Amino acid sequence: NDPAPTFSCCGVKGITPFGFDDETIRDAIDIYLNDPASNEHGPINCWDTSQVTNMSNLFAFAVSFDEPLGCWDTSNVTTMEGMFQGPRLGAENDKRSYFNQDISSWDVSQVTDMSYMFKDSYFNHSIDVWDVSSVRSMKEMFARSNPFSHSLSSWDVSAVTDMNGIFVQAMYDGDISTWDVSNVVDMENAFSDTDFFNQDISSWNVSNAQTSGRCFPIHHVLM
Repeated sequence: NDPAPTFSCCGVKGITPFGFDDETIRDAIDIYLNDPASNEHGPINCWDTSQVTNMSNLFAFAVSFDEPLGCWDTSNVTTMEGMFQGPRLGAENDKRSYFNQDISSWDVSQVTDMSYMFKDSYFNHSIDVWDVSSVRSMKEMFARSNPFSHSLSSWDVSAVTDMNGIFVQAMYDGDISTWDVSNVVDMENAFSDTDFFNQDISSWNVSNAQTSGRCFPIHHVLM
């Protein structure tokens, strides 16, 4: 019999890959979260995710998960909806997701849905290099995602149609003045309940926005 194929994972050679699809990766994550020490499928950062297309809610509400995932192959993923979303149980019982690892190397060029991805999380790494040109929904993507503070100025959001609540109750104050939001239809609550955002976005073309109630901070109302 031929030996099992091996590959290099983040510089570590001789790893035997565990390949996953949309169904088996969820089973593996359930096992891992219940017993991280089990190591049944090897180091989680070295899992072969190249055939996975749906990563929605993979780590949603897994408040204590904070392991490196930078080596994951996400080139075929089309949805990351709620992937790292944390539960919101009230200010007196902070249960936001603690995931805060560098995933800037991920290929997200096929992803169309990033809604709720970092909602109620402590994620604070740069992802400005991501190719988000295929994304259609960024609904509540960074809602209450504090203290996320990195630049997103390089993002091509021209395909996005839903930005409902994207920065609601967030502390974000990055320069996103160059964003092309001309195709956004829903901007409801985009910057609602935030006193931190203070950038000039007067150049935004919001002519296609059908819903924009409570969209902008009072000091940046667009006419």
